[in-house]
Amino acid sequence: MRNFTPFGVRDFTPTETNKFKKNVRKIESEFEKWDYQQIITPTIEYYKTLEKGMGPQLKKRVETFKNSNGDVMVIRPDHTTPIARLVANRMKEEEKPIRLYYNGPIVRSPGQEVVTEMESFQAGIECIGLEGPEADAEVIMVCISALLKLGYTSFGIDIGYIQKNLTKKNQDLLIKQDYVGLGYIPKRGGVDILPSNHALMDVYKILKKNKMDQYITFNMGITRELGYYTGIIFECYLSEKGFLIGSGGRYDNLIQDFGYPCPAVGFALNLSRLQLYRGI
Repeated sequence: MRNFTPFGVRDFTPTETNKFKKNVRKIESEFEKWDYQQIITPTIEYYKTLEKGMGPQLKKRVETFKNSNGDVMVIRPDHTTPIARLVANRMKEEEKPIRLYYNGPIVRSPGQEVVTEMESFQAGIECIGLEGPEADAEVIMVCISALLKLGYTSFGIDIGYIQKNLTKKNQDLLIKQDYVGLGYIPKRGGVDILPSNHALMDVYKILKKNKMDQYITFNMGITRELGYYTGIIFECYLSEKGFLIGSGGRYDNLIQDFGYPCPAVGFALNLSRLQLYRGI
């Protein structure tokens, strides 16, 4: 049969749409329980605006076009950078912290992953204006709560920290998980792999206090292709599949790139993958 849709996108039948909407609402209700408020940003943006949040890997995966004025536009490849732009330009006077959530599609050409979707639907949160382990732990707990709300019990969250001394070559090797080229296998395991004074220790203590430590593993080999992360980073996996279904982390400099110094941390779940692998 001839395929009439572009590679990497899909249709939703009424049955699939209804199921998808019900589960999006479950996630949104969990976000709202934690006092997050919904926002919407444009599907298209100026390339030069969103370039601030792109690392070299993501720049290779964005879809661009020129508008009638000759401006280079980009179809939104990420939600966090548009939200940073919005906060810096229209929400400076809001009382901190600002807790925001969103759901909507992003578009990226397929990367190294096994999954080859080009348009994927995401739902996520941004906690803006708070520094410290309390905020970092909060977004991880919201992520865990959302997955539990959807009925998942067999999932894991790998937590790491941005390594600022990495060369670009080694960062690319970590993204590809090419440990032969890297020359070593990064440590992965329980809290015992962390030095006692590591910044992640305080996050762990909060998660343990809230009985959510059972879902987490520490992974010193995590890195992200987005260029704005500055501290804690994490990735979510379905245990029985091993595929990445979400990610997040701290980005304390991104909003400042738009003229407003303000710390932030957040995460996004890939709803398209969740629907594909478990039929949410």
